[in-house]
Amino acid sequence: MQRRCDGELYHKSRALNVTMQEYENLILTVMEDFARANDWQFDVLIYDGALLRRREGKTEADVRTLMRAMEREIEGEIGIPIGLELKEL
Repeated sequence: MQRRCDGELYHKSRALNVTMQEYENLILTVMEDFARANDWQFDVLIYDGALLRRREGKTEADVRTLMRAMEREIEGEIGIPIGLELKEL
C-alpha cells in the first residue's frame, strides 16, 4: 500500500498549530493577570478557558461583567477580539 503524504501541507499545519497554541497561551495569560488584578483567581487554566474560583457575595452577573472586561483587555493587549462564554459544570 502506497502512502501519500504532502510534506509541505504537514509542515504548514504544524506551524499553524504552534502559532495557535502561542496565542491561546497569551490570551490565558492576559485573562489570569486581569482576574488577579481584580481580586479574582483561576484555579485551573485549560487550553480553551479557565475555572474561576467562586467568591462569596459574587453573582453570575459579576462573572459576566468580569468576562466582558477581560474581552476588552485581551483585544487591547493582543489585538484579538474574542468572546468569552460562561459554561456550567
